[in-house]
Formats: sequence, C-alpha cells, structure tokens
Amino acid sequence: MRFSSILVSFVLALTAAADQEWHFGDVVYMGPTSGSNYIEKVTYSVTAPKVPTDFLQKDCWASIWIGISASQSDNSVPLMQPLFNWAPDNAAQGCPAANNAWCVAASTLLPDGQTDEPYVAVANDQKVDFEISTVSSGTVSQNVSINGNTISSITNKDVGQNPVYLIAANECFTGKCGTLAEYTWKDVVVTLATADKNFGATLSLTGASSKGFSTSDNGLTWKGAITFNKDTFA
Repeated sequence: MRFSSILVSFVLALTAAADQEWHFGDVVYMGPTSGSNYIEKVTYSVTAPKVPTDFLQKDCWASIWIGISASQSDNSVPLMQPLFNWAPDNAAQGCPAANNAWCVAASTLLPDGQTDEPYVAVANDQKVDFEISTVSSGTVSQNVSINGNTISSITNKDVGQNPVYLIAANECFTGKCGTLAEYTWKDVVVTLATADKNFGATLSLTGASSKGFSTSDNGLTWKGAITFNKDTFA
C-alpha cells in the first residue's frame, strides 16, 4: 500500500513526543475514520516472533504492538496498545519469561504515562489473540487471550474522543535492540461504528507489507493482515 508524507509526520511526531530514549522503527496506520464515525472494535492475532538478535545494550527493551487512538501523533491523547515486550534481561523489566521469549500485557499510554497490567510470559511460537473495543463513548477495553483464555485485560473510562486511528509499530528503548525478525499480524478485523466504503484506502505502511483490507458488508468491517519486515535498531 502507499507510503505517505502523513506517515513520515506521524513517526516524527511520535518520536518527538515520546521519551528521547524510545526509538520507532517500522510503522503502519489506518484512518482517520470520516465524520463522527469511529473504531468500534479491532481483533487480531500474532504468533510470538523470534526475539531480537545482535542487540548492543543489555538495558534495551523492544516492543511490538497494534493500538487505537483518537490521534495519530498527539501524546496527550490516550493510545490503547496491548504490548508484546522483550529485553535481554526480561526479569529486570518485570517480564517473567526466559530471555529468549516475549511477554505480553494489556496497556494504555495516557498523558501522564503508561498504564499496564502485569506482564505474562508467552511461549515461543505461541499464538496470542487480541481485542480492543470501544464499549461506550470514551470507554475502551482490551483483552489478551491464549487458546480462548484471558491472560490480561484492562478498561479505560477516560479516553475522551472515541478512537479513529489504528496504529501499529515496532519500538526500541535506547535504540540498540538489534535485529527484529519478520512477523505478521494475522486475522486483523476492524469494525467501525457505521459503514465507510473508503476506510480501507487509508492504510499506509513503512517497512511493512499487506495485500490490503477488504470488506464484505459495504464498509462496516475490514479484514486483512500486516507483515512487518525485518527491522534493525542499532
């Protein structure tokens, strides 16, 4: 799909807004929705990728995620983003997994900082399912599950404007996380509050590929997959 100047602005704005030690790699987004429309629900899955290799610092920390927000770049607007996290020393970051595995947690970036649930270890090659839902105006819930069993969840009741963007990214604390292997967000389904035949055309990618998102109900739900290419933080 297309690579746009808007996406460049998004990456630069996120980098400026975040802690200077956080570095963004490849990024994808869809949105905004049109008019008063908003994202009602997003479901997706990922199989735990191989952990990064050739990292240059032991205190680095890598994250991969899909999230939804009312803004593509404003750090004062909540971003609901369940996180897949890994570090060379997982225990030091509160992750109970072995150092060759990932942890996952429901998580929200609020204006006053990150709010997340305790990390849960994810076995190598384990499939993890996610759901982020706008349950009512200004209230968004997250659910992370394995084999149909919830392992992490959170509900935020103060997000303000309903989410209009889907965003996915790779991140690295310190920028020295090494090389992250290719991985795919599968079975991505975006459900809008009302149908929008043009929403699929808003997909923009850098460092990622997709066959696009399709709809079978005139734009109410959009289905697709996103593959992030190998990404290097050095």
